[in-house]
Amino acid sequence: MSRIHVRGLMGVQILQVAVGLSKESDKDPNDCVICINNEKTKSLSSEKLSNQLHHVFDARCRVVDIDCMEKTPYWVEGAATSIFENRDNIFKFLVPRTDMIEKLFPIQIPAVHIRGKDKNVASVESCKKLLAMAGSDAIIYTDDKEKAKEVSPEHQVSQNELYIDDWIDMYNSAIIYAAPSAFIMSMLLFNPHKTMVFMNEDMCDGEYPASAGDFLFLREAMKFCSNVSIL
Repeated sequence: MSRIHVRGLMGVQILQVAVGLSKESDKDPNDCVICINNEKTKSLSSEKLSNQLHHVFDARCRVVDIDCMEKTPYWVEGAATSIFENRDNIFKFLVPRTDMIEKLFPIQIPAVHIRGKDKNVASVESCKKLLAMAGSDAIIYTDDKEKAKEVSPEHQVSQNELYIDDWIDMYNSAIIYAAPSAFIMSMLLFNPHKTMVFMNEDMCDGEYPASAGDFLFLREAMKFCSNVSIL
């Protein structure tokens, strides 16, 4: 019995489970268990760390919550390649819920993702530069509406209360502008042709800079995702 260990918020869970399942080509779904490791930390509640995969997948294998801290890293060399070379195998275990994530009428305007309360990856000034590239009609999606207001009082800010609604809206937008994050990069598993523009390392100048691992994954993913670019 194979065990795939994942831990974190939704985007992290998607990328970690994708890495693990991409290496299980010889397994039957009945011979695999996805373990959602939800041991509490000071910053994350067990509710946030519990199974988030059900929002976007129908599982064909067992998915269990356990009290553990193990994880399957996506931020290492070869992880993105393994995912994109084995998407069909991943979807043998986890079937995308296209009825949930694909809107009948896509949002034909740019989306800008601004992180704040979760991890302040980029400064207000860097976010202003990104927003200027996106244009005046772009919609801001954020977990920090105060920061978004500081970036631009004029732009529309999504009023979604649930992060999954932000994820679905951005997935269905014409183009996404963002700093590298698992939340955004996880969408590429479902649609490698999605158009995305990411901040470069210099623009990720917040208190919590985007890790080198995120850029490693992103640059490797770009070999398979032709509509993804880094400024």
